[in-house]
Amino acid sequence: MMPTDGVALLRRNRPFRRFYYARGASVAGSQWTYAAVPIVALAVYRDPLAAGIASGCGYGGSIAFGFAAGFIVDRVRPTDQRKRENGLPMSDPRAKISP
Repeated sequence: MMPTDGVALLRRNRPFRRFYYARGASVAGSQWTYAAVPIVALAVYRDPLAAGIASGCGYGGSIAFGFAAGFIVDRVRPTDQRKRENGLPMSDPRAKISP
């Protein structure tokens, strides 16, 4: 089999093509939004600070959810790591968990 056979199979796969084009349209729309929002804020308020604030608000959700996800990962992961250090699988109830 040639390496291009997998690519040909994906080209014929209709659900994958629909996903691929939809994802491309979504990414293009997101990039357009990140470019357009500060320009619109600058046009409306004629203030560079307003354009900066409008641009920064686009990243607020990522920052907030990033902090929350980091907190959860930091609280859950050390327990799993300690179980691995004891040489037992994580699903084993006998795994010693020490602080």
